[in-house]
Amino acid sequence: MLVLAKDEGRHAIVRDGVIAELREQARRLARDGLPAAEIEKRLVSGALTTPERELAKSLALAAEAGARNLRVAEVLDSEMLAEQLRERGVREPD
Repeated sequence: MLVLAKDEGRHAIVRDGVIAELREQARRLARDGLPAAEIEKRLVSGALTTPERELAKSLALAAEAGARNLRVAEVLDSEMLAEQLRERGVREPD
C-alpha cells in the first residue's frame, strides 16, 4: 500500500483495520443471503479510499462465494447423514 502520510505505521494500521472491517461486513451480509452486487453497494462509502472501494468488490464476490459454498456443504452433510441413517435402519420420527 502506498502511504502518503508522516506516520506511515499508524496509517497502515488504520487502513488494515478498515479492510478487516469490510471483510467482516461482507461475510455477515453474505451469510444473510445478499448477492455480491448488493454487498458491494453496502460496503462502499465516501470514507473509503479508491483502492479500498475497488477491494470492496473482490471482498463482496469472495464473501458471496464462501457463503454459497458453506450452504452447499451443509446440504451435502445433511444428505450424507440422512443416507447413513437410512443405511442403519434409523427412521425419521413421525
